[in-house]
Amino acid sequence: MLNQLYESQNVSFSFNNETNVLYEVWKVCYLEEEVYIQELLVKCDIVKKYKPAFILDDVSMSEFALNAELQTFTEENLIPIMMEVQVQKHAFVMSEDIFFRASIEQLSEDAKKIGANIRVKYFQDAKKAEEWLLAS
Repeated sequence: MLNQLYESQNVSFSFNNETNVLYEVWKVCYLEEEVYIQELLVKCDIVKKYKPAFILDDVSMSEFALNAELQTFTEENLIPIMMEVQVQKHAFVMSEDIFFRASIEQLSEDAKKIGANIRVKYFQDAKKAEEWLLAS
């Protein structure tokens, strides 16, 4: 059953406790840095509380490229929590924006460097992303 956990004008989080999937949908193209940080801290709390095995991160509406400072903030705050609760897979439904895509891919590479053992894959279609998350 899908439970709505949080919703703002920027992002929504839902959790399916049967499949252990956290669904994250970004609803805006651009964010101020402070707003991104606030929303990321909400995500940190949700991941800590619900301990998802899988995350489906739909950023297809977003064109907000993470600068180096925001990538570092994400690496220092979210990635350790994801490692602690043992997130197994993280699927991204991506926008076509090349700069945004590059910033997300860089974040995933940096997470591997600090020891994150989370399988990450990128998709154009949310249904295919969900199928991959739930496959063995």
